[in-house]
Amino acid sequence: DEKVLQVWIVDVKTDSYLFSTGVTGDVDMEEKEWYRMALEQRKPVVSDPYLDSYSGQSVVSVVTPVFSGDGAQINGFMGLDVSMNSLSELLSEIKVGEKGYMELLSNSSVYIYSNDPTSINKNVDELDISEEYKKNVQDNYNGVYDFTYMGVGYTSIFRNSQTTSWLAIATLPLSEMNATRNHLMLLMAVLSILILCILIVVIVSIVRKMMRPLADISTNMEQFARGSLDVVPAAIWRQR
Repeated sequence: DEKVLQVWIVDVKTDSYLFSTGVTGDVDMEEKEWYRMALEQRKPVVSDPYLDSYSGQSVVSVVTPVFSGDGAQINGFMGLDVSMNSLSELLSEIKVGEKGYMELLSNSSVYIYSNDPTSINKNVDELDISEEYKKNVQDNYNGVYDFTYMGVGYTSIFRNSQTTSWLAIATLPLSEMNATRNHLMLLMAVLSILILCILIVVIVSIVRKMMRPLADISTNMEQFARGSLDVVPAAIWRQR
């Protein structure tokens, strides 16, 4: 599709390309990272970004070895190139919250994609970021890392791709991450207060209902003590 720049095969004996367009050319396989990876792993591999001499573009190659009939020998390779520009467009559609961003780094700690275009194709060592952050990238750290940049707190989740072993980093401002939790906590606090108020009203109502006969008796006894003889039978009648 439009994301694939070119498709090709490579013949080991002649060390030459045959592109799907019919164009041929020299490969110089020994200099290709994908050749060393596929030769060593003997399975489909994904290269780090590199400058393709034929298209003149920065590309990522997906390459699979082609084996002989008995599977013992590699006779050639089949591959396709994905333009880094197309890959960046695809990755830019991935949203991390409202103000968050995603980054993708190669096995050699080179930025394949970043929200900062000036970081793309640069090694993490070239950026003005903390040494701890750089170490996490270089060590292929998998987990959560909190940091501060230009006075703003962030949290990042580091994960390695099972297919390419590239490192994906999703970063979100702490304020945005905590916003949902704070909203939920506020909602729970308001609900708790409302429930407590309702319970107080119910308890007071029950207590008043239970105490009303005792209050009547107390009032009648006071009137009786002042000499009123009519209140006691009435009070006793109400109690019955």
